[in-house]
Amino acid sequence: NLPNKCAYALERNEINTLTGRVRSMKNTLVLPKWLDYTTWNSPRWKTAIARKFMSMPMRMAREASVITTATSVLDMGCGRGNDVDFLRQQGISAFGFDPYWCYCPALLDVTDVVSCIYVLNVIENPEERVELIQWGWQLTRKYLVLAVRTEAGQDGFTSVGTYQIYYSKATFQELIAVALPNAKPKMLKTGVAVLHK
Repeated sequence: NLPNKCAYALERNEINTLTGRVRSMKNTLVLPKWLDYTTWNSPRWKTAIARKFMSMPMRMAREASVITTATSVLDMGCGRGNDVDFLRQQGISAFGFDPYWCYCPALLDVTDVVSCIYVLNVIENPEERVELIQWGWQLTRKYLVLAVRTEAGQDGFTSVGTYQIYYSKATFQELIAVALPNAKPKMLKTGVAVLHK
């Protein structure tokens, strides 16, 4: 299935390329179980907001020249795809993947920059958070951009059934160290880290 709920639209040539990749991947691609949103214990898709402006972590990655017109970007857990849309408007080769909003396994290919913004916060399974970081690291060619919520709040399930966990700079760095012991993240902000491969 090609994305049909995202803010960004694929060009015809991109759709043709992805369709061909799907056919070639059918017998080789093994997706993590947690990419199937029906296995989740909370409705994570409800946390995806519609953005009128580029998210702060994505903007910071642009300002730090981690993302440029010369890099390709895969936004993992892109939600409604607004950041991807903003990047594409700036002439950047960007795609978004989301298990609920933009499900297209053919997009899961090695890319210059992989971003994972405000996704780790809504995952109720600690092991899955670690696996997501490791998987993003495998998919990136140059940089992995990670961003988490750092506002003071109550960890746990919300009144609408979604899950939230909040990080300090120390607990965020600890999470990265568990997932990628040899990586040396550069902190652009308390909750925004860039890992260079």
